[in-house]
Amino acid sequence: MSWSIKKGAAVVAWLILATSCAKEATDEKSNTDQITALEETYTTCYSHKDATKLAALWTEGGFFIDLTMSKSIQGRKAIEEYFKGRFQQGQESGREISKLEIKFPDASHATRYEQGTITYQDKSVEPCRQKVEYVKKDGKWQIEKLTQICQQETPSHFEELKQLGWFVGNWNDIDENVDFASSWKWGRNQNFLMRHFTLKVLDQQVMDGWEIIGWDAASKQIRSWLFDSDGGFGSGVWTQESSSWYVNIAFSLPDGRHGSATHVYTIVDDNSYTFSAHGRDIEGQIFPDIGPYTVVRQKAVTP
Repeated sequence: MSWSIKKGAAVVAWLILATSCAKEATDEKSNTDQITALEETYTTCYSHKDATKLAALWTEGGFFIDLTMSKSIQGRKAIEEYFKGRFQQGQESGREISKLEIKFPDASHATRYEQGTITYQDKSVEPCRQKVEYVKKDGKWQIEKLTQICQQETPSHFEELKQLGWFVGNWNDIDENVDFASSWKWGRNQNFLMRHFTLKVLDQQVMDGWEIIGWDAASKQIRSWLFDSDGGFGSGVWTQESSSWYVNIAFSLPDGRHGSATHVYTIVDDNSYTFSAHGRDIEGQIFPDIGPYTVVRQKAVTP
C-alpha cells in the first residue's frame, strides 16, 4: 500500500470518527433538550395541580419514592391518586427545581440529580432534593423512578454562637513538660463549634478528647459536651462576663466518681487567651486551682 493510499485511509477513518462523535454530541443535546422539556411540563402540571397529566410523565410501572414520608408508590395510576390526594389538601402552591448535570449511562437511560424548593400556601418554603431516573421508550423519554426528600429549613444558631467564633483555629499551650493542643472548627450550618484536643506530657501523648459547643434553644443557654479518651465525660454551661467566658462543668470520671469545676477563658487579643480552672471538686474533695496559662494561636501552615 502506497503512502498516499495509507494517508487517504487515515483521513477516511478520521472523518468517520469525527462524524460519529458529532452525531453522539447531537443526540445527547437532543435528549437533554427533551428531558428538560419533560421537566418543564412536570413543573407546569405541578403548579396547575393536574395529577393526571403529571402522572402521565411516568412509565406505566414507574416509581415515586418519597423518603420524607417513607412512601414508595409504583404504577402510573397509583402515582396519579397520590398526587390528587396531595393537591386536594391544598397546602402546596408551587415548585422550583434547579437542574444539575444529567448523565446518560446508555442511549435509552438517563439520570439527573436536582435540588429546589416546594412553596406552601402559608409562604413557608421546604428545600428538596431529587434523583430522577429516565428511560426512553419508542423514542419518548419518561420517568422511570423519582426519589425525593424534602426537609424544613435547617435553623441556624450562629447568631447565638458567633461570639465564640474567635476560637476557630489551632491553639497551643506549651511549657517545658506539657504540650496541650486544640483545634477548633465550625460544624455544618454553624450550629456547633467542635474542638479536638491532645495532651502530651514529657513528649508522650497521654490523652485526647472532643468538645462540642452548641445553643440549647429550650433553656436559652450556650452548652458544651466534653469527652476524653480515658472514658470521662461532662457537660457545661457557658456565661460571659466582659472579656471572659465562664464554663460551669459537671463531669463523670472513668471510675464512676463525679466532679465539678469552673473553667475560665479570658481573651487577651486576637491570637491569645488565658485558661484557668477553679473550684475543682471530686466527691467533696477540693483540688488546687489550675492556671492561668496563656494559650497562643498557631499560624496556618502553607501547603
